[in-house]
Amino acid sequence: METILSLLIICLITYIAYIKNSLSGSGAMMALFVGAIISLANGFEFIAVLLTFFISSSLLSKWKLSMKQKLEEDLYDKTGRRDWQQVLANGAVGTVCAFFYWLEPSTSLSFAFYASFAAANADTWASEIGVLSKKQPISIIRWKPIEKGLSGGVSLLGLGASALGAMLIGLIYLVFTNDLMGFIWLILIGFMGSILDSVLGAVLQPVYHNKSKDVLTEKASDSTQQYEKVKGISWFTNDVVNVTCVVIAAVMGWYVKS
Repeated sequence: METILSLLIICLITYIAYIKNSLSGSGAMMALFVGAIISLANGFEFIAVLLTFFISSSLLSKWKLSMKQKLEEDLYDKTGRRDWQQVLANGAVGTVCAFFYWLEPSTSLSFAFYASFAAANADTWASEIGVLSKKQPISIIRWKPIEKGLSGGVSLLGLGASALGAMLIGLIYLVFTNDLMGFIWLILIGFMGSILDSVLGAVLQPVYHNKSKDVLTEKASDSTQQYEKVKGISWFTNDVVNVTCVVIAAVMGWYVKS
């Protein structure tokens, strides 16, 4: 019964997200797949983690949207509705952990699942809240001012949001397990995952120059022109950065409890 209710909840939330433009068609289908695996693995406990991440990130993406829209249009290839690649970038690692937990439950796999979403939530909160900072962000590598919204930039507001995002996932873990040390580890792992995301974004993620607007952007082109790449590896996109950091967080989580 718990599994059936979990699946119904996933279907309902996914449908609402689709009609509210938080998910594209492909994103909704992938969210259903991810949700089904996680539901089958550990019912309400794992679904609580997935829904907390998804609902909080969706609400934050809509928060002060008018202030973010112009920045997102100039900077990012993907805005607004999350597609299947974005769903997988944040949820694939947790889904793999859940799948193997389903086959053979273990504390280390469960903690790896939590750690993956702690990192994903920390990074999402840092991005969605940090971009609203009134102060100019600084490069995590060069410690010099950087254009607001570009990967690799950090601010006090964003760092604080990152810690809170990891803490929220940690609180769910604490409720279900009463493991205070695990709760603390999840905050640390999630926060470190977010920091690593910024480092990889600053070093490896590609940045392009839009000559017509004379701005730096993470978009490779628009409908009229191809932008000049000024740094980074072309295929190491934001989705790749996210997956890399979530994988490392999950491995750290698995190691802590193994």
